[in-house]
Amino acid sequence: MTRQLRVARTTTKLVRVARTTDVATFNPLLYNDLGTGEVLNRLYSHLVVTDSAGRYTFGAIVAEAHPTSSTGRARYRLRLRDDARWHDGRAVTAADVEFTISRILDPAFGSPRRPELMAIGHDLAVSADGPRTVRIEFRPTGGAGIRALAWLPVLPAHLAASYTDQAAPVAEGHAPVGSGEFRFGSYDAAEGTVTLRANPAHWTPPRLDTVHWRRFPDSAAAVGSVLRGDSDIATSVRPSLAALIDAPPGVRVHTSSDGSCTYLGYNTLCGPLRDRDVRTALASAIDRRRLVDAVLGGHGIPARTLIHPRSEWHCADAVDPRYDVRAADEALDRAGWRRAASGTRTGPGGKVLSLSLLTVRGDEVKLDTARLIARQLAEAGVGIRVEPTTMAELLNGHVYPRRYEMVLLALNPGPSPSFLRAFYHSSGGNGGGNRFGYANRAVDDLIDALPPLDAPDPAHGAVWEIQRLVAKDVPHVPLFHPDVVDVASSRLVLPRLQGLATNRFSDLHRWDVKAPDATR
Repeated sequence: MTRQLRVARTTTKLVRVARTTDVATFNPLLYNDLGTGEVLNRLYSHLVVTDSAGRYTFGAIVAEAHPTSSTGRARYRLRLRDDARWHDGRAVTAADVEFTISRILDPAFGSPRRPELMAIGHDLAVSADGPRTVRIEFRPTGGAGIRALAWLPVLPAHLAASYTDQAAPVAEGHAPVGSGEFRFGSYDAAEGTVTLRANPAHWTPPRLDTVHWRRFPDSAAAVGSVLRGDSDIATSVRPSLAALIDAPPGVRVHTSSDGSCTYLGYNTLCGPLRDRDVRTALASAIDRRRLVDAVLGGHGIPARTLIHPRSEWHCADAVDPRYDVRAADEALDRAGWRRAASGTRTGPGGKVLSLSLLTVRGDEVKLDTARLIARQLAEAGVGIRVEPTTMAELLNGHVYPRRYEMVLLALNPGPSPSFLRAFYHSSGGNGGGNRFGYANRAVDDLIDALPPLDAPDPAHGAVWEIQRLVAKDVPHVPLFHPDVVDVASSRLVLPRLQGLATNRFSDLHRWDVKAPDATR
């Protein structure tokens, strides 16, 4: 049965968004994908955000922030805005913040955001000091510091205590209640549509009245909807389409970079992938330049690490596996996986070297990348089964519990590499952290010793060394940094993207539409 909730309202300023992804969950403590965050982060407020220039800053719900430190501990006193209200009219309180963070930290709840929050440091303590004041205290480790709270939604304790599964609260017949610039309007799972309405009671009310997202089967269909005038913007369009779009008057193609990296991840605790030589050989058999040209139409660059070369944190001399099929053949032979007469590789006991590669159903770039990688690895005698699945099932059913062999996903590290602990520290465990089963004591020690990455003298050298060590161990293969392409009607007034780690939807409340005669 189709889950569908609707709230009627007259529309005057409507923006229709065409995309190829859907909302994986309406429980904001359980999401960890960009397509879901694009919607949910507009419903909720956050203690820390990234601004339009890609810098970390306290969220607008924080009226005052007073950081202090002593004896190796960091302390923050945050006062919430007096006029912050939930969409049901109740006041947002410090108790809501305390509830949200304690729920995420509870391992029994299984939030994929827990590893991110753990990166803030040891002995994290969050408490309410009166109705509007939050006290946060921790011992900084791992470099992330307070920025680990970035885009962490604050939930209403009086409602969210009952949210248990992926679909809550929508599955329970209740509209999600946040305190952001937009309110929940409707959701139709079968149609892949989500509608948000402006929250006129917000201290920064949006210029738009309604935003409507609709899922399309592919980028071409999404772009076609904009060209016909049925949609106003197609987001994250397949980059290879950019040169093919014959934009008529009134339609613009916007190209930018959000610093993301598409990567091939290995489960290093699984079968032949336990062997670093095998992982290295597979990396050498992948032609990343060909991936950029064939899949992205040249709109991107091959990746050396997960961090974009334009970032100050990028390590330019990390090991970069050179595409060399002969070297891959020889390395696989040495590892005991030799070609049979059929061309496939077999190991001890006649076991065939065949691996599954999971990726996101409906994501054209990832699917085509996975299929091209499968063909490239076949040239080295390795059998690859590409298995697309929904984002929710991929993350919760396979990646977080490490029930996979290889996976093709993307990461947007943000303005600083606060993802290092969650991705690479051996204490990460299951539940979203250290998804590769990676363990290197030297990497652990470097991460543990990192000062806050926003300190006056940030630890660039240590971050670069972590990338060097990880690159040698090959828990994943960074593939490429794609360009971001949006196709939009010129009636839309979109804020300028200034920084590398920016997201167009972060400023959705600042979007506007021109009067009809202004587009002529």
